[in-house]
Amino acid sequence: MRKLFVLALLASFSLNANALSILLSGGNSERDVTDRLIELGHTVTKANAAWYHDDWDYSPYDVVAFQYATADAADMNHLVAQVQAGNVGVVFFRSWGADETAQALGMSGGEFNWQYANQFNVVDNGHYITDGVATGQYDLGYTYMTSSPNPGADTTVLATGSDAAALIVHNTWRVAITPFYGHVDGWDDESILATQITERTLQWAAGASVVPLPAAVWLFGSALAGLGWLRRKPV
Repeated sequence: MRKLFVLALLASFSLNANALSILLSGGNSERDVTDRLIELGHTVTKANAAWYHDDWDYSPYDVVAFQYATADAADMNHLVAQVQAGNVGVVFFRSWGADETAQALGMSGGEFNWQYANQFNVVDNGHYITDGVATGQYDLGYTYMTSSPNPGADTTVLATGSDAAALIVHNTWRVAITPFYGHVDGWDDESILATQITERTLQWAAGASVVPLPAAVWLFGSALAGLGWLRRKPV
């Protein structure tokens, strides 16, 4: 029954009315978020170093996403300027290898790492991404998730993991670090909350300001209501 529920939820995201255009950095085949982004209903353009130059046009994209084993932007000043202007948002999925980009965007004072995902502790539910989620500990179903030991000074930690911060947002720009980074070990047991965290992080980075009503509510309203994800409110 649980598998049918999860499949139905993912199917609902495939009809995502808020589908995004995502520019995704290249990565490691065993730690790749492409499939998850497509399952959520988004369009993914996967590129490597070819897009790291000063006249790159970010206008077709809602979000630039960095993932494991990716490279720093060759022209970070251009990317940072686009983010500061509100033209694009950025999401880091662990993003080992793009640490300098994260630092340039004010997200981290050091390298990304990983942590065992036996703990996901929501410490701030006053944000779009964690709206409706009671503070406290959850199991996201991952075996591993992002760790950021040194969040930037102008950021807010929304959730921690076993060892360090796992969900972080910038206080001024639409930039976030999210716990999921596509590790093949344990992904099959990903919880509904984990999927929602990934989706909401992307939507917030793209500029969403109203908590979306999940498409699955029409089929599973009573079940989702218990998760507290059904409220709409301005943030």
